[in-house]
Amino acid sequence: MKAINAIVYSILFFLVACLPACESPVQTIIGEYSFQVSGQVTKDGTQDMVLPNETGTMEIIHLDASNVLLTFSTTDGSAYTTQAVLNGNQLELHPFSRTVVITYKTKESDILGGLIELTETEYYNTSVYGSGTIYDKTIVFDLRYFGEELNGNKTITGNKIILLANKK
Repeated sequence: MKAINAIVYSILFFLVACLPACESPVQTIIGEYSFQVSGQVTKDGTQDMVLPNETGTMEIIHLDASNVLLTFSTTDGSAYTTQAVLNGNQLELHPFSRTVVITYKTKESDILGGLIELTETEYYNTSVYGSGTIYDKTIVFDLRYFGEELNGNKTITGNKIILLANKK
């Protein structure tokens, strides 16, 4: 009986000692992050525009062996989600859609020949593609945007958009 108890205790000790080391790679990235998006897009293939800084929280939820769900909630109240596949220290995002708002200043002539400065706001239905590299408690996403204006025929593209996420 003492020999069986010793074996059982040895197995339990091994399992408890192994738990932190045996944690799956998916489990290490699960949790809440703060994030910030920055970069620039090109409007209609000719005009470069800086994206407004976007901040918020990102939640990563475990789906199965190598798939996770990412939910983004921005400080302006919008939200969007996508799934990703974990492969080593890379997160390959499934393409997803979101609305991108671009606000910029423009000048127009008034009827007296003077210039009036106007603020323009445009909304783009945007497809987002990309991947992220995991560094301890930080994930750096390299994103690509392709968007079409909701109420017009303008387009935006962006190939160097960075989303930086830090685990809380």
